Amino acid sequence: MIYPELSLDGAKSIVVMLEKYRKESKYISKSSVGRDYHLIVKDKFEKLEEYLNEMGIKTKSFVDTGPLLERELALRAGLGFIGKNNNFISYKNGSYVFIGYIIIDKEIEVSDVLANPDECGECNRCINSCPSKALVGEYKLNGQKCMSYISQKKDCIRVFEDKIINIYGCDICQDVCPYNKDIKFDKVEDIDLEFLINMTNVEFKENFKNMAAGWRGKNLLKRNAAYVILNKKIENKYKVLDEILKMDVKIFDEVKEYIKKKRVK
Repeated sequence: MIYPELSLDGAKSIVVMLEKYRKESKYISKSSVGRDYHLIVKDKFEKLEEYLNEMGIKTKSFVDTGPLLERELALRAGLGFIGKNNNFISYKNGSYVFIGYIIIDKEIEVSDVLANPDECGECNRCINSCPSKALVGEYKLNGQKCMSYISQKKDCIRVFEDKIINIYGCDICQDVCPYNKDIKFDKVEDIDLEFLINMTNVEFKENFKNMAAGWRGKNLLKRNAAYVILNKKIENKYKVLDEILKMDVKIFDEVKEYIKKKRVK
């Protein structure tokens, strides 16, 4: 059960919006390239809410921070379906979409799509491709093993360290999905891993202040950059790993051991 009236008195309807991912770059999840999607969708919602408020309609909007399950709302709105990879997959832009919603106190025509249609059929590409085997069955996810989650943890990631190939997030279960094969993105400049590891606080704020990837802090990105260099075998960047070895910060403890172990090999 969902209770939107707990978020807005007199709530009668929910308007759901999908915003597609627009950019891609190496070593970072597509959802985190460019300006933070929370800010992008929020700006659009503010304009729509202003229009609705002028009509006398009360509103309350959420982007990834609300009490209701966004993918469930999008499903009920008839905008797509939930795939075996547990992502919401839209009929127009695949799973490369952000979901936001506005609760309003005006009744509008609603969609009757309540059950999740089986659009995946016999396809199991996402399950078979997951590097950490976080997809433990059809429509079943062990979130503690998901590489997107692992890339944001500050410690206890040793079991998965050889699978980190992004400084933030993971797109593998989406990239292999047939519903995403024709989705196009604007290519932006790739992350410079050497710059990232040597990045100062000022440079971090300049480059990541308005990116979703910046919320876990500078040192987590530096640590992940070291894993990427080793796991992708970017040998011309190996020398910069000496900088990590010099850093006396707890978050680097595990990757320091990994650097030493890989160099012995």
